[in-house]
Amino acid sequence: MSLWFNSNKLTPPGSNPKLTFLFQSLLTIGLPLVAIPLLIHLINMRRHQPVRWAAMDFLLESQKRNKKWILLRQFLLLALRTTAILLAVVMLAGPVLMSQWGSLLGSGVTHHVLLVDDSYSMSDQWEDVSAWNQAKRAVSAILDQATSAVGTQKLTLLRFSQTAQLSAGVEVPISNRSLDRKVAEEVDALLENQPVTETAVGPIEVFQAALSLPRADSEEALVVYVVSDFRARQWSENPQARQLLSELRTNSADLHLIQCVEQSRPNLAITRLEPESGIRSAGVEMWMQLSVMNYGDQLVDSVPVEVFQDGQKLPAVTFDKVGPREEVTRRFRVALPTAGAHELVAQLPGDPVAADNRRFFACDVPNSFPLLVIDGSPQGEESFYLSTALNPTGTSKPGWSPQVEPVNFLRQHAELPKFAAIFLLDVPRLDDADVTALEPGGDVGAVEPHRAARGPLHGRTAPGGRQNAVPVRGTPSVDGSARQLVSPNIPQTTRSGGTRAVTNA
Repeated sequence: MSLWFNSNKLTPPGSNPKLTFLFQSLLTIGLPLVAIPLLIHLINMRRHQPVRWAAMDFLLESQKRNKKWILLRQFLLLALRTTAILLAVVMLAGPVLMSQWGSLLGSGVTHHVLLVDDSYSMSDQWEDVSAWNQAKRAVSAILDQATSAVGTQKLTLLRFSQTAQLSAGVEVPISNRSLDRKVAEEVDALLENQPVTETAVGPIEVFQAALSLPRADSEEALVVYVVSDFRARQWSENPQARQLLSELRTNSADLHLIQCVEQSRPNLAITRLEPESGIRSAGVEMWMQLSVMNYGDQLVDSVPVEVFQDGQKLPAVTFDKVGPREEVTRRFRVALPTAGAHELVAQLPGDPVAADNRRFFACDVPNSFPLLVIDGSPQGEESFYLSTALNPTGTSKPGWSPQVEPVNFLRQHAELPKFAAIFLLDVPRLDDADVTALEPGGDVGAVEPHRAARGPLHGRTAPGGRQNAVPVRGTPSVDGSARQLVSPNIPQTTRSGGTRAVTNA
């Protein structure tokens, strides 16, 4: 059962009626329908026009004798029809009998499980009302009615954002608690001080958590309330969510879906702000990818996205067209001028859901990445070409700082981990200890020595399994991604008269 929640139709707290209903709005709408059979009866009476006809006098005499029985039959039929409509309306409204007579019919344990959506989509706002405020009012109304019910009442409150805590073994604060007025006030205060989170937890995780909740008494009646905005992408278009919902309905005595948003509104969201692969250091330009998703049903034209770098506004990134249910990605370049922490912020214009209009990217960049060049040539001339390619003179800032050392520098094993990549130039052989020290480090490149014979280096091939300089492995960089310093960003260098190439093959 899915119902639109209207706070104006709630039973006022403290009125304590003898008979109350879970859904007052259905009762208000359905009660006027009881008068339909009476209206039909009155209309049919107006349709009969008396006509004087002498041959029918004996029939009129018979009708006078049976008039009381005919009227009684008509009233009984009218009463049955009216009662049928009234019972249907009352059953749909969810009556709660609150009297000592009702307790004689059964006063077992009723366990109310409230699954409250506090994901960022609940920040949807229209006029002076938000979906989250509607959800809090719905929870308050449910608790008011549950605390007035006869019998033992229990409560479990599970917000969507708490599902990750359950998977980590953390207990829910309000779980299997005896429900009274004090607990209801505690829940109201908790939700009142709880803002909408920026999580995007969907129904699948919540239903799985609800199905795994422990139950102290297997005989208790489980009543589940799902309070959400029911976004189509996560609910109606999700077969797994529908399957879990069906399983939850089977395991509970009653299931109520309370919708807090009356209608969908157009919404744009920034879904990605991240750099492309490449060197990230001070003064080096890098490409960023910015993606915008249109969750609405209409095409949106000319969407400007403001970009801020360390508080300074950059040129806006404009999306010409974003189709319905479509995600569009644009690229733009930024350069971080100094070493240290930096922040990029992308922001959309305001719309009903403000939580997904901004996205952040933060990184800590060095001045440059240190590279180790081991030159095994007799005169030490082989490193000149590679060092020039990695760090040319002039105003350009490639982001690398090559350090040229002889072969015996490899024996300083404690110094090797600080280098982002190591290049071996004309190194004919490596000891086992040197190979072991190189393996846990960063990227390693080896250039085939022109004075050495082709083949393994001391029983081992050059790092990477072949003789050309290629990366062997990547190590985590400051932003958590794998370093790609040797390939594909290192340019090729050649020298006439022999093979001296650093490749990215």
